[in-house]
Formats: sequence, C-alpha cells, structure tokens
Amino acid sequence: KSATGKDILEHYLINEEEAAKWLEKTLKHLYEFGTIGALYWNFSDYHESLWDKPPFDKAIHERFFGLLRSDGSLKPTAFVLKDFKNKIKGLKRREIYINVPPDYYEKPKENLVKLYSEFLKKIG
Repeated sequence: KSATGKDILEHYLINEEEAAKWLEKTLKHLYEFGTIGALYWNFSDYHESLWDKPPFDKAIHERFFGLLRSDGSLKPTAFVLKDFKNKIKGLKRREIYINVPPDYYEKPKENLVKLYSEFLKKIG
C-alpha cells in the first residue's frame, strides 16, 4: 500500500545500471539474430507531479521507463543506444532455425515454452 493507503501493483524494479546492462545484452542478441530494428518504450521518465495520478499511483514501474530522467538528463540506457553502433562492428550474425509445429496455435503457451527452450539450447 502507498502512503495514501491505495494498493500498489508489485513489480521488480531494477536500477538504471541494471537496465543499461539488460538493454546492451538485448540489443546485441537482436543484432546477432538479424533483427533490423528495435524500439525503446519511452523517451523520458514521468515527472513526479504525475505520480499520484493513474496509472502512476499504482504502477510505480511505469514512472521510470525513459531514456532520460524527468529532469532531461541522460540515463545509462541512452548511452547504450548512442554507443551501440560502435559495438556491433565485431559482432557476427547468427542463424538459428527452429521448426514451428503446424498445430502451434492449438497449444500456444506449451509450444512457445518448448520452442524457446529449443532456441536457448541452440544458442548455447
């Protein structure tokens, strides 16, 4: 519960450095497997004057998705995006083939779990 007694949705919040490490690893994998682009969710964090309004009053994690802080300063994730083009020069593209079963949509969750497990085995 918040200080006002309202329910707060629980989510794991990571710090800015963890978010930057996650983004760098994610971009590396996206590039390696041939993704031609990526979209980052928010331009900036939300100003604290909005935090008592929905959805920010309950969904605290929504307040901090930006590449910039609400004061306009760059977060570590912004630097990861800025510098990524220099880091991909040594990366090689990887091709992974996974056969999607024709009955995939009969049990999508079960099939997705199996296919993801197969993908993880193949990338080692």
